Amino acid sequence: AIAGDTIGVAAGTYPESVNVNKNVSIIGVGIDSTIVNPGAGNYGFKITVDGVKINNLQIQTQFVLDDSDDTGIMILTANNVNISNNKIISTSGTDPDGREGSLGIWVCGTDSGCSSSNNLVIEKNTITINGVSTGVYAEQVSTGHSGWNIKDNTITANSGVTLELYDITNSEVSGNTLDGSTAHSNVIWSSQC
Repeated sequence: AIAGDTIGVAAGTYPESVNVNKNVSIIGVGIDSTIVNPGAGNYGFKITVDGVKINNLQIQTQFVLDDSDDTGIMILTANNVNISNNKIISTSGTDPDGREGSLGIWVCGTDSGCSSSNNLVIEKNTITINGVSTGVYAEQVSTGHSGWNIKDNTITANSGVTLELYDITNSEVSGNTLDGSTAHSNVIWSSQC
């Protein structure tokens, strides 16, 4: 693929992790027919470039007891990313040292060597976290993430937090159905910027 391409993904189950390092649109034929299942301890997508679109896919991840990248979608210093109309299912657990398991969507921050990701759209997704973890997690960043639109999603985290957003400014969270654990906060939105 070259920058600007639209990649149509046929029905089927794809046992792989996808590194997205070009400005492309990756479009499946349906959330119940185009499935990315990278196997236990692996991520679905790692986005490291601006302008990526991930739409109409099912992404299944499973936590293992170590420091693996077992997140549905990872975004590392990328702007103008659109994650829409997907189904992300994370089967999670708890690491023996108390860390959370796999996340639905994780946005990298300063502690992990990234700078801000701006103009992110997370829209009309169904994210289910089966275990202790978070549906959408934005890591703290020294210069705040900005211009995000998180809307019309259904996020369930039966033993965790639906949205955990750090250092996000000038953004909108609206129209979401959030079903979090009664033992944890449903939404955490905090800024140190």
